[in-house]
Amino acid sequence: MNGALVGAEWLLERVAAGGARALPGEGARTGQGPRPGEGLRRGEGPQPGERTQPGEGTQPGERPRPTEGTQPGERLVVLDASVGAHRHKGPWIPGARIFDIDGEMSDEGAAAPHTMLGEEQFTERVRRLGVRGTDQVVVYDAAGIYSSARAWWMLRAAGFERVAVLDGGLPAWLAAGGPVVDSPTEPGTGSPADPRTAPSAAHRTGPSEPGTSSPTAPRTHSPAAARTAPSATPRTHSPAEPPPRTRDFTARLSPGAFVGREEVREALGAPGVRVLDARSRGRFAGTEPEPRPGLRGGHMPGAVNLPFGELQDGEGRMLPAGRLRERFDALAPDARRLVVSCGSGVTACVLALGAELAGYGERVSVYDGSWSEWGLEGAGTPVVVEEA
Repeated sequence: MNGALVGAEWLLERVAAGGARALPGEGARTGQGPRPGEGLRRGEGPQPGERTQPGEGTQPGERPRPTEGTQPGERLVVLDASVGAHRHKGPWIPGARIFDIDGEMSDEGAAAPHTMLGEEQFTERVRRLGVRGTDQVVVYDAAGIYSSARAWWMLRAAGFERVAVLDGGLPAWLAAGGPVVDSPTEPGTGSPADPRTAPSAAHRTGPSEPGTSSPTAPRTHSPAAARTAPSATPRTHSPAEPPPRTRDFTARLSPGAFVGREEVREALGAPGVRVLDARSRGRFAGTEPEPRPGLRGGHMPGAVNLPFGELQDGEGRMLPAGRLRERFDALAPDARRLVVSCGSGVTACVLALGAELAGYGERVSVYDGSWSEWGLEGAGTPVVVEEA
């Protein structure tokens, strides 16, 4: 599996072929609805570790190409990264495990919500999910592509290359006729977990992006140092032999994948760098209130507004790569580097995903604190408010 995006049909084929050992089929219901009329091409796209450059790969008008299939003996792990109103609500893709951005997968002790964990903590919590360094991971969320891009960026930033986002998320899975179950999978057992107890719900998050909750998705239950990709060559072991330690995932955060306030302050005035803000136009202008208390309205001086939804079609799927490049080129002409921000570092990662598909590669950084840090009252940071 190579690349950043997979289609629902791709994932359904892996399940039907038995290539996803983390996706048991028993007890699953089948979603109803027509197959999307425009499918994604299979077996094409960049090779492991290869970056797509602007002007190469997908042509204007094409959808981003999905990744290739799993290799024999490799595991496919599916993670549900839903937040806000969809957190722990289901239904779930069979075998899905909870990647709890509103909970234990973010730093509970940080001042800003959804802050990236340190290497040691992230390593421990990803291993707790049962994810190995040689696994292939697909992340999705119940709102289309919303918080799943954050999980994808976190894993990529920590050195895990074999991860992709399910294009269109759970709604696309249901529309393609994908089965669903009532409970997520308990890591390490393959058994259903109680979503009310997995994992901790104690993290202080506040409202999710871009308003007081994540967008409403169909709830029908109808039937970063150079990033190094883990080896694509599976190794076999006798049942009694424990897998080698090299298969364990160990986080190695890429410098520049996440940046802080002072780095953003420098970037705002730096030549060849463009800061993009994924919040709604009203919040960016300061004409709409912020959903979190204690935050000023407006935007950073020099930042440019690119609401994350403008990189998607009306069904929550990412736009074709050519159209994505057009959006970025119009707002960031000749930019050698992009810094992306939002309200709390979640939908900024949708911009990072779009930039990846458009060919920006590693020339993207996510402002982890985003507006929850910059816009805080008393922060001493400059804010621009536009006239209504």
